[in-house]
Amino acid sequence: MKRILHLAILFLIILTNQVPAKNLPPGSGVSIPANILILLDRTFSMNHPAKRGAGSDSMKEPRAVVQDPITGNYFVAETDNGGISMWDASTPGINKVHGYGKISKVWRSCSPNTGGDGGYEDNTWGMEVFGQYIYTSHSKVSAPSWGYLKQFDARVNEFLATGDRCRKQVQSYNRSGRLVIDIQDGVWYALDGSTSTGFLWIRDLNADPILTTSPNLCTPYLSGDLRTISDSATAMTADSSRSYLYVQNDLDQKIYSFKIRATDGCVEYSYTDAFNNPCGSSYGLVTDPLDPTVLYTSGTYTHKICKIKTNNGRFVSTLAEVGIADAFESSTSTNIYFLEPWGLSFNHAGELLVANRGRLEVTILTKDLDFVRVFGLSGVSRLRGAFEAIKTVVSDSSLTEGAHFGFGLWSKEETDEYSRWIATGRGGEGVGYPCNDKNCLVVKIDADGARKIHDYLQRPISLFRATRATAFSRLAHQYFHSGDSPVNTALGCQTNYVIVIGDGAWATGTHNTAKLTMGALATGPLKVKSVMVAYGDSVTGHAATKFDDMNSVGESPYAATGAIKALTAEDLKTELQTLISTIISENLSYTAPAITGEIEDSGTLFQAQFDYYAKQEWHGSLKRMKIKDTGGGVEDVPAWQAEDVMPSSATGRNIWTALEGTSGKNNFTDSNASLIHPKLFQVTGNAVRDYHNESGSIIGTGRCGPSGKNTAGVEDGILDDIKGLINFTRGEDYFDYDGDCDIKEERASRLADIYNSQIVMVGEPGAETAWINNNQESFYRKNNKYEDFINDNKGRQKVIYAGANNGILHAFDADTGVELWGFVPPLIAGKLPTQISPGLNKSTGGGSVPIFGVDGSPVIHDMYFQSPFDTGKDWHTILMVPYGRGGAGFSVLDVTDPDKPLHLYSILNDPNKGKVYRADHTGKIHPYDYQSSSYNLNNFEEIKLVATNYQSNPSISDTCNNAGNTSCYTGNTVTIRNAITLQSSSDVKVFVDGADVTSSSSYTQSTSKTITVTLPSNMTYSSNPASLHRSSTVNVTIINGMPTNGAEYDYRYMAETWSSPRIFRMPNDGPGDANQDDDIYVAVMGGGYGVKVAGLGSNVLVINLENGKLIKQIDIEDLPGNNIPNSVPTTPIVLTPDLSLKANYRGALVYVNDLEGKITKINLTNMEDDRAETGIPTPISLYQTTTLFSAESTADNNRYMYHGMEATIGGTTKDLWLFAGTGDYLNLNDAGIPSPNNVDNLLMGIKDRDYPKFKPLSTLSISDLSDCKDTTDDISGANCPQTADIGWYIKLEPDTTSERRKVTAEPTIHNGIVYYPIYKPSSTSLCALGHAYVCAADDECGTNFSSQLGTNPTEHTTEKCLNVGTGALSKIVVFGGDLYANIAGETNDKKDLLVIDSLSGNINSLRINWKENY
Repeated sequence: MKRILHLAILFLIILTNQVPAKNLPPGSGVSIPANILILLDRTFSMNHPAKRGAGSDSMKEPRAVVQDPITGNYFVAETDNGGISMWDASTPGINKVHGYGKISKVWRSCSPNTGGDGGYEDNTWGMEVFGQYIYTSHSKVSAPSWGYLKQFDARVNEFLATGDRCRKQVQSYNRSGRLVIDIQDGVWYALDGSTSTGFLWIRDLNADPILTTSPNLCTPYLSGDLRTISDSATAMTADSSRSYLYVQNDLDQKIYSFKIRATDGCVEYSYTDAFNNPCGSSYGLVTDPLDPTVLYTSGTYTHKICKIKTNNGRFVSTLAEVGIADAFESSTSTNIYFLEPWGLSFNHAGELLVANRGRLEVTILTKDLDFVRVFGLSGVSRLRGAFEAIKTVVSDSSLTEGAHFGFGLWSKEETDEYSRWIATGRGGEGVGYPCNDKNCLVVKIDADGARKIHDYLQRPISLFRATRATAFSRLAHQYFHSGDSPVNTALGCQTNYVIVIGDGAWATGTHNTAKLTMGALATGPLKVKSVMVAYGDSVTGHAATKFDDMNSVGESPYAATGAIKALTAEDLKTELQTLISTIISENLSYTAPAITGEIEDSGTLFQAQFDYYAKQEWHGSLKRMKIKDTGGGVEDVPAWQAEDVMPSSATGRNIWTALEGTSGKNNFTDSNASLIHPKLFQVTGNAVRDYHNESGSIIGTGRCGPSGKNTAGVEDGILDDIKGLINFTRGEDYFDYDGDCDIKEERASRLADIYNSQIVMVGEPGAETAWINNNQESFYRKNNKYEDFINDNKGRQKVIYAGANNGILHAFDADTGVELWGFVPPLIAGKLPTQISPGLNKSTGGGSVPIFGVDGSPVIHDMYFQSPFDTGKDWHTILMVPYGRGGAGFSVLDVTDPDKPLHLYSILNDPNKGKVYRADHTGKIHPYDYQSSSYNLNNFEEIKLVATNYQSNPSISDTCNNAGNTSCYTGNTVTIRNAITLQSSSDVKVFVDGADVTSSSSYTQSTSKTITVTLPSNMTYSSNPASLHRSSTVNVTIINGMPTNGAEYDYRYMAETWSSPRIFRMPNDGPGDANQDDDIYVAVMGGGYGVKVAGLGSNVLVINLENGKLIKQIDIEDLPGNNIPNSVPTTPIVLTPDLSLKANYRGALVYVNDLEGKITKINLTNMEDDRAETGIPTPISLYQTTTLFSAESTADNNRYMYHGMEATIGGTTKDLWLFAGTGDYLNLNDAGIPSPNNVDNLLMGIKDRDYPKFKPLSTLSISDLSDCKDTTDDISGANCPQTADIGWYIKLEPDTTSERRKVTAEPTIHNGIVYYPIYKPSSTSLCALGHAYVCAADDECGTNFSSQLGTNPTEHTTEKCLNVGTGALSKIVVFGGDLYANIAGETNDKKDLLVIDSLSGNINSLRINWKENY
C-alpha cells in the first residue's frame, strides 16, 4: 500500500459558537483535468439482468405476458433475442420453469418460410394465447422491415427450444409499421401498415384453430382512418363484447375506436372517437373481460397504468392511474413502480398483468389498479444498470472537477468509426460522424462532457447483435488521432484514458487486431491508456481471458492485475468511481495543502492533518497546539493528539445514530445490524456488497474465508459485510488494509480526514443578555430567563465538534482530546455502503473507496423552544451540521448535555432519484418522491422532423421555416411528447442559448402528455452540418411538486450544502410584526453547489430550525447569456440588531454572493417601508430581494465566486462594505478552458450606502464595474471611490496577456485593511505548481498596500502583491497582530504555515463578527 501524501490542515479556532472518491484540496497538487472516454457495449446481451447470478433463469426485458389457460403458467415475451419463456408464478417463490432463453431455429418447421425469417423469435412485439397455442407478432432485429405472425404449440415437452415448437409461420410482411395483434373470443386481429393499403387480418380460431383452411373473415386491405393510423399503431384491443376495436396511434398519442359490425364481424374504417390517452404513448391496451366499457392502457414513457371508462366506443373519463417511475425500489401497496411498461393482459383470476419492461418483472394489479405482487424480480438490465452507474459518476462533482468526459457506444466494427465532429448534430449537442446503430461517439471529451452524458442517458438506445473488439479499438484510435482529439502532447502531466465496458466475449478473429490498436494507443505519442471493465457475471472463462489480455496492453495501473470486474450495476458504479478517482490522481504532484479555520482568543491552535491514500479511508489527525507567547508560530509539542487518545473501537467508543427502535449514544453496533441495514444502509438505494467470502468470485479472492485464512465470521453473502461495515466505521480493519485477514483488529488510524469541516468549540452558555433595544435577540433572552440556563450549565464541559469523512460528526473533550462520542447522521449512513468495492480485495490486501461524509461545518445556537423530547418550552443548545460535499442535506442535534446528545431531525435531497428524505427525532425515515425531467433539442418534435428529413435526403433544402419540409426549423414553439405530467405545483424553466426565458415563455400540456412550449422569439435549428444557419439551444426543465405529506419539506432545489447556516430569530408576520415572542428561529444558508439540474442550488433557504420545515426558498436570479449555471455555494452574511446598532428592525438583512458573481440583498426583517430612495415610503415585503452588484462574470472570463464575502462598517464612510474576489477555485490552473487569455479576475469592495434600509432595486439597473473605481494601480489613495461610486475593484490581470490569477479563499479584514489570498498558475507549464501571493487593500479606498507587507523576490518584482511561496493559500486569519495562513505547497522559507505581520490601518473600522451566532 503506497502512502501518497501527508496533508496538514490548520484550524485556528475562534469561540464563535457557531462516495464517491475524493479529489485533493485545490492547490494540494498540480494536475490538469484528465481526458476520459467511456465506451459502452450496446450488444443484445446488455438486456440481460444486471443482478449477480441471474443467469438464463432470469427475466430479460418483458414486452408481453399471457397466462396459459391449460397449465396456469405464464408465457413472457422478452426483448430482442430473449425469446419466449415460461414462468410459474403460483407461489411466492416465483420460479422460471425452464432456462432456455430464446426459441432457436423455429423457421425450419414453420411454413411458409418467406421474408428471410432467419431463425430467431428475437423481437416479439405482441403475444396472445388461445386454447393450445401461442400467437405472436415479431420482427427479426437484423431485418426489422420484415414482420411475422406465428403460431406456437407451447407445451410439447413443456419446452420451446426445439425446432418443432413452431406450429406455423402464418404470414410475413415487408412492412412500414408495427404488427399489433389481439385475440378476443377466439377471433384473431392483426393490424399493420405494410403495403400501400395496409391490412387488418381477421381469423376465426374457433372454426379453424390450426389455421389450415380458414380465410380472412373480411377483406384485409384498408382505407380511410384505419389505413391512416395503421402505419403508426403501437397497441390494439377489441373490447370483450367485440363491439369496438381500439387502436393506439403513436403519432398523436390518441386512442381511436372503430365499430365492429355485429352482422359480419368486420371493422368499419372510419373511427367512432379519437381521444387522448391519459398515459401518453402506449404499447399496451386491453379491455376488462367482464366489462367491455373499461379500457386499460400502459404509459410506456410516463411509467403509469391508466384505467379508462368508455361508452359506445367514446371516451367518458379516466377512472384511475397509478405508477411511480423508478428502476430499483420494490413496489408496495402504497408505492407501485414502473419503468417503461409494455404489454397488458388479464389472468384467470381477473387480475391485470403488466409487462414491466424496464424493471425486468411482471407486475400484477387488481382491476382497481391496486398492487398484488410481482414475478421475475430480476432488477434491471445491464444496460439500464450501466446507465445509472455512469449517470452517478458524471453527476459527482468530486469526480467531474478532475476530469473531462466523453462517451460512445460500440458493437460491430465498420471501416470508419470516427472521422469528424458534427457540431450541429444530435439536437445541437453535437455527434461524431459516422454514427449508426452499431457504433457512435455520442459525446466528445470536453469540459461540459459530464453534463452532456447525463442528458444523453435519459433516453433509451437500440442494441445490435454482433460483438467485435475492433469496434471499440477503432473508435478510440480514430477519435484520439483526429483533429478533435483533446490530447495536448506538450503537457506531460495530462492523463488520457479509454474505459471500455463490455459484458461478454467478442469474436476471436478481432481480438489480436484490437489488442495491437489499443497497445499502440497507449505506448504511442498520445499516451492514451485504457482499462477494460468486465460487466456482469457472464464474463468468465475464455471471455475473461480476452478482457484480461486486452487490459494488459493498456499501460494503466490495472494492466498487470487483470480487467476490472463488476458483477452488478452497483458494482459497476463503485468500480467506475474508484477507477476514475485513480485516474485523476495518477499524475498529481503532491504538496502539503492546508485549509484554515479561525483562532481561539486564548491563543490555542487546533491543527488537523490527514494522510491521503488512493484506495483507503484517508487517515486523519487532530491536535491542540499553543501559539507562542511572542507570536510568530506555535510550540513544537502538541498538548494532545486526538488519534493517540482515541478509545478502543471494540469497547470504548460511543458511536450512535438516529435509528428507529433504539436509543442511547452507542447504538451503531453490529448487534443492531438487522435494523441498520434495511433502515439506514439501504434507504438511499446503495447496496452492501459481498466483500469477504468463502468461495470467492470473479471480483473477489475468498482469501480470508475458510478455504483461505479461515477468518472467523467470513461467509458468502452480505450478512458478514453488513456487520463488517458497521465495525469498520467504528475503527476495525474490516477491509483488511494490512492484508493479514485479521478483520477485527483496530486500524492504525481510526480518525478520518477532517477536510472542509470547520470545527467549533462549545463550553458553558454565554450568549449576550445585555440589550440596548428590544429588537435584539439579547432582549428576548433576557425576558425568557436565559440567565437561569447559564447558571444551570455553569462548568459545562468544553467540547470540540468536527465533521469527518468517515461519515461521523465527532465530539472531542477540548481539554484532553478524548473522543466523547461520534454521531453517524442517518441519511449519511446510506452512503457508507459506497465504500465497499470487492475489486479492491486483492490477494495482497484490501481497500475501500474514500468518500465525503460529514464534510460541512457545524454551527451552534442557544434556542428557546419546545423540543420533541419536552412537554414545554425550554432553553437548548442546538448544533446544525450541513453535509458539505457529503450530500445535499444537514442534521440538527440537541447538545445541551454533551453527554446525552439527541437527534432532532435530518434532511437530504437526492435530485438524481427525485426524492427528499427526512429522518425525524425517533429515527424514522420519511421519503418524499417528486418527479423531474429535462428536455433539449433531441426531444422536440419539430427538431426531430427536420433531422429525419436531412437523414432521409441530405440534399433537401436548408431553407428555414416551420412547415417541417426542409432540414431547418425556425419558429417560436417546441413540442415535447411523452413528457411527465405537469402538476399545479410543477416548476417549469425554459432556457434559450443559456438565458432563462421562463417569465416570457408559456406552455400547455394536453392529456396525451404532450407539452407545447411557446418561446418569446423564434429559435432556429438546422440539421445540415454544412449549414450557415446558427442553431439555437433550447432546454426545458420540469420538476414536479412534493407530495402532500412532504409539502412542508420542499428541498427539491437544495444542492450539496457547502454553505454554513446562519441562525437568528425572524419575525413570522413580516412587515410591521410587533410581537417578538412569536418570532421563529431560522437557519439561513446558500442553496448549495449544484450544476446538473437547472436552478439546483441557485437559491437561499430559510429553514425553521425548530422542526426542519422549509419556510421559504428564495430564488436567486440567474443572469442570461453568461453560460454559468448559477448556484449559491457561499455562506451568507447576516446582519441582525445584535451585530449592528444601526439596525432598526427585528430579524436580519442578508447578503449573499453567488457563483455567477452577483451580490444579492434579502429582506428578512419586519420593516414596513423603505425611504432610502426618495424619502417617500416604499412598501417592502418579507423575502424581497434586490441585486446590489454584478461582477459581469461569464464562463469566458472565469469570474466565478466560490467563496463567501467579508464585511465591515467603514471607519470613514460609515457605510456597510462587502468584500469579495473571483476565480475558478475548482480548476486553479484553468486547464482545458477554451480561452485562457480571457481569464480576468477581480478583487472588489462594494458598499451598500442604504444600509440599514433595504432599497428595492427591481426597477433600477444592477450596479456593475462601471459604477466602481478602478484602483488597480492606485498606491496613494488618489482614486478613492467618491459618494456616487458603488465601490472599487482591482484587476488581477492588468495587462493584455492574462496570467490567470485568482482568489483561493474569502478575504479577511483587520484594522481597515482587506487581505486576499491569491494564486497564479505557473507561467512555464500547466504541470508545474503555481505561486501564492497576499494582496492588501484599504477597505474603503481600494488602495493597494501590498508593497508594505514585504519585498518580493527578484523573480516576482513586477507583481503588485506579495509573493509568499508556491501553492495555494488558505483563508488568512489574524491573531495578535500577525497574519496566519496555511499554504498548499511551501512558503519562501520552506514552511507550510505562513506567518507575516499585519499592517496598521484605520482602527475605527469595525469588523463585525459575521459568524457569531450567540
